[in-house]
Parts: sequence; C-alpha cells; structure tokens
Amino acid sequence: MPPSRSQAIPSLPAPTFLALTPEERVYLQTWRKLALPAGIDMVEDLMARPWPCAVADSILGIFRFGEDTAAWMVIGQDGTWVVARCDNGTISQQYGTLAEALSQIYPLDDPA
Repeated sequence: MPPSRSQAIPSLPAPTFLALTPEERVYLQTWRKLALPAGIDMVEDLMARPWPCAVADSILGIFRFGEDTAAWMVIGQDGTWVVARCDNGTISQQYGTLAEALSQIYPLDDPA
C-alpha cells in the first residue's frame, strides 16, 4: 500500500560534488583522509545551498574537528580555483587545479 500524504517519505541525499571531475573527486577523498591529522574532518559540497545568485561552478566547505562552520571555502569557476579563509575573508590567488588550491590548506607530499 502506498504511503499516505501524512507519512514521511525519506528522501535521498542530494548528489554531491557533481561539478568535480571523477579524478577531482578521488583526489578530494584522498586529500581529506590524509588531512585528518591536521584537524580537517569534513568536506561539504556547498553548491546545493541557497545562494542569492549564481556564484561559482563549485564551492567546497572545509571543516575542522568540532566546528559547525567551514574554516575555508574552495571555490572553482571556469577551470580555476581560489581558497577563501572564512575567519578573516582573505582570498588566495587563482590556481589551475583543485589539488593546487587544496595544498594551500594542507599540502600532500604525494598527490597520487
């Protein structure tokens, strides 16, 4: 019997990181795991949030352990990336890859 309108129907989570290439998604997953010892515990795809206008192709929130707000936002637009520090609002120079941008937060010795 189908559920009535009053019954809650669980929804699937929104697809995440769709703006990233498969290679970028793999790199991001590896980077996050290796950045755990530096206190980085979560990366969230912020594109599904309600922005007042179209802001970028990709917005990643980088979170530290125990914090409810992102410490950094990594923003991709037209093939370039910048890193915004949320505590003071500074924005990095442009980088040509997601890996270069993430290395400004936590550099990996071996990006593979």
